[in-house]
Amino acid sequence: MEGRKFFIISSSKSWAESVKRYASDIHNADVHIIEIPEIPDEVPIPILDLFNLISSKLEKRENTVLRNSIAIFDIGLYEWNLNPLSITSPERNQLASMLTLAFPEIHWVFVRMIKKEFEGTDDLEKKYTFYWTGKLKEFFDSLNNLPSPFFDPSNLRNSIRENMKRTADLEKQLKYLQLHDRGDSASIDEEEPYACLHGYLAYKLGYRCFLVTTMRMIKEVFGKETSPERENKPNNIDLVFEDMFLNFPDRERYLADKKEHLRLSDLRQRDRIFDCLKNVENRIFVTVGHKYIPTERLESNKVYIEELKAGGKRIKKVYKPSGGIYNILEKAGLLKKYWKRKKEEWDAAIPFVETAAEEGGGHSAPGRLLVIAEKLIDRAERIFDGTQTVQGCIHGALLALEAQELLGYRTPTTSLEAIALRHQLEVKAECMFYGVGYNIDMKKRFKEIAGEVKAVSRWFHPSVKKKSALNAQMGIITELMEILREYFQFDEEQECLKCFRKLNRKWYFSNRPWLNFIRPIRWYIETLVGSFSLLITSIIGWPLLSGVVKFILDKYENFGQHILQAYMTFFSFQPIESEVTSQKGQQLASELASKITYPGYFPHDHWLTLLLIIGGFLHLGIFISYLYTVITRK
Repeated sequence: MEGRKFFIISSSKSWAESVKRYASDIHNADVHIIEIPEIPDEVPIPILDLFNLISSKLEKRENTVLRNSIAIFDIGLYEWNLNPLSITSPERNQLASMLTLAFPEIHWVFVRMIKKEFEGTDDLEKKYTFYWTGKLKEFFDSLNNLPSPFFDPSNLRNSIRENMKRTADLEKQLKYLQLHDRGDSASIDEEEPYACLHGYLAYKLGYRCFLVTTMRMIKEVFGKETSPERENKPNNIDLVFEDMFLNFPDRERYLADKKEHLRLSDLRQRDRIFDCLKNVENRIFVTVGHKYIPTERLESNKVYIEELKAGGKRIKKVYKPSGGIYNILEKAGLLKKYWKRKKEEWDAAIPFVETAAEEGGGHSAPGRLLVIAEKLIDRAERIFDGTQTVQGCIHGALLALEAQELLGYRTPTTSLEAIALRHQLEVKAECMFYGVGYNIDMKKRFKEIAGEVKAVSRWFHPSVKKKSALNAQMGIITELMEILREYFQFDEEQECLKCFRKLNRKWYFSNRPWLNFIRPIRWYIETLVGSFSLLITSIIGWPLLSGVVKFILDKYENFGQHILQAYMTFFSFQPIESEVTSQKGQQLASELASKITYPGYFPHDHWLTLLLIIGGFLHLGIFISYLYTVITRK
């Protein structure tokens, strides 16, 4: 708790000041008060104005500070209905919901005036509500065990989405809104960049995810089911990304307390102490793959993994450093699930025909969701411009992902901004992992970009749909190229260039259909430019093919001479006889003429010689250009 940032958002200045003094004096916390202006009961609360006011004050803080902060929001009313779209929900609740969705990295806690008896132990209302009449010590003690809110492990943001989908008159319009309801997951790694990346992947798959980066956290999430630390923690976590060789920074303190020798790299012992790990159905072990541990422990781990598999558990291994997001999903056996979720998301974005009774229509996301999405995108852009860490990039990508999901590919321009920004931040994060170079899978990213842009383009007019989709894809890929160039990812940049040329070719000929007859030529040139192996094959193959054709035209005589002359013509850009200009050369040519037949001496194959000259010039020009690009790349 010490040094943690607190924000108290309340209309009661005296109460906020008393909480601030307690938190500052007792817990040495850094507390800031954001005062909500007093508004008479008969006057409607200007929700959007207050949202912008509070957001602007929160945004003044560094993003790294917000990621570890707690916001105490004074609802002041009895009702509990966190839904920014419900007109029946109290206005303070609507405001609180908008802020919770706009700042997913902050722990949100809500204060009320009236006490209520709760039913059930997993009630969000119970976990996130504090009462004015309660004891501050108990309240602040409860804040010590809050998990990182990044990937919604408490189900708070997902419950708000569920409430929105049930909003009267909006069920059909909000059918597109994605829920993270696949279950609970965890990302266990003492290296925060990997923990954030794997947690982000679980969240994209539809899971809610606990970030576990310390021994205290793994005890709270996976310790003994009867231990007090595990209060309100799930027992049915379905997916775990788990570092094979854990070395938590607070490990020594734990060992000192327990007076036992704990080898976290011993999977059997790890599961015995943190026994809730044994209940996990899908375990993805992440490891650098080194062998610098005792041989008997390596063998023990292999045997234990086989026992888990025999018991019906699904076990996969992913090696560090990975080749990026899609490589991790593929190695973990989760890529098919990911594409299935993306397809469901794209299908749900199909427009529907609105009726007169549907207020607001179905052509775009509800207005308040658009306001929240714009706030998320604006914050993600600032993170992209300023961050130099993987955690920062994942933070920004999460904000862009939240905006994208809230919009559901509606409101096309804003949706495209969110899509482009998310991909930029993901690629930037991938590039920041040392050792990944030349392994990042770009083709699957192009596939995802194409699917997302296609989902957005459904909302464009048919006359501009195709061109707008191509333009959007080219714009996104151009921005990705700039990032890859900055991080010297040459091969990945070339993949982007190949994709860009393909899209640009489609766009060019869609605007100039009368030039379709030269489309194969442009396709051929761009294919060679994008593939060094095909370029070399063409340089070797075309003269060879030409020599064979000449051999056939010459009635199957002088095969070797025809092949030789074809290569000489291809690489010299002119018929062989035109090079003989000197008197001595002419005499030598006369002597050779009786023995060798030159290409130019056959009237019927002049056209073949001309094609060889043009082809040689073209192919060797491409070859020199490619070499120059490789040598001078920056």
